[in-house]
Amino acid sequence: MTKTWGIFYNKNSGSGEATKKAELCQKRLAEKDSKVVLITGDSLDESQRHLANSLPDLDSLIVIGGDGTLNAAFSVIVKNNHPLPVGIIPAGTVNNSLKDIIFRKTQKTRLQISSYQHDSAWSD
Repeated sequence: MTKTWGIFYNKNSGSGEATKKAELCQKRLAEKDSKVVLITGDSLDESQRHLANSLPDLDSLIVIGGDGTLNAAFSVIVKNNHPLPVGIIPAGTVNNSLKDIIFRKTQKTRLQISSYQHDSAWSD
């Protein structure tokens, strides 16, 4: 069965970096026989409407952008009560949300490794 991916991005941001990344993702996924829907608009409202209308047909979503784009996408997903796997490709100026997610994951991993090493040291 062909998987349908949505790629949500802000085509008006920055120097067009999100658009370049979206088109590259589209190309790579199409090479894997996936169906790809590019989801964007001329305004935030229009982009969110396109995402809301596309959600029922998507198996997964890729969000390309920064904190604002992430917030826009997750707001639509939550509002429509339509959970689905989401991949994130940073293309924002600051990406604070991504940094926070990565930091928390790194800290959790470090704690797990530290705990494992501590427990292993006493098992000899």
